[in-house]
Amino acid sequence: MYSELGKDQREDSLGANLHRAANLGGKTQIVVREAEVDDMNRLTYGVFDNVDFRTESTEIEETTRFQQYSLSLEHAFNDDVRIDAVLGHSSSDYERPVFSPGQLRQLQPRRLRARHARQSRHAAHDLPVRAQ
Repeated sequence: MYSELGKDQREDSLGANLHRAANLGGKTQIVVREAEVDDMNRLTYGVFDNVDFRTESTEIEETTRFQQYSLSLEHAFNDDVRIDAVLGHSSSDYERPVFSPGQLRQLQPRRLRARHARQSRHAAHDLPVRAQ
């Protein structure tokens, strides 16, 4: 058996980081002005000052190759002696020759106002943002 899966992808994102630690380049002086959560304690609305606001674009190329070989052997030497054997080998190779993220971030603190637009298990990924 042989299988090959390849993927070429570009991811573009725009967002505000509210949880990055200072030693990782985050801001420690974020001020929460307003916040609303839903019944599952997910943020649905918020106004924040001094937000770490970034845009990122990433190019990704990946390939996975899978190979599997097997051999089945059955032999009866006589009524009392017989052999059943299965030999096999499999391998999987993963390659990511291209992973090139690029990031732009604002240098001046701004106010961020965000409202959750639709229902989702991951509300933070669905927040359209408007920096003021």
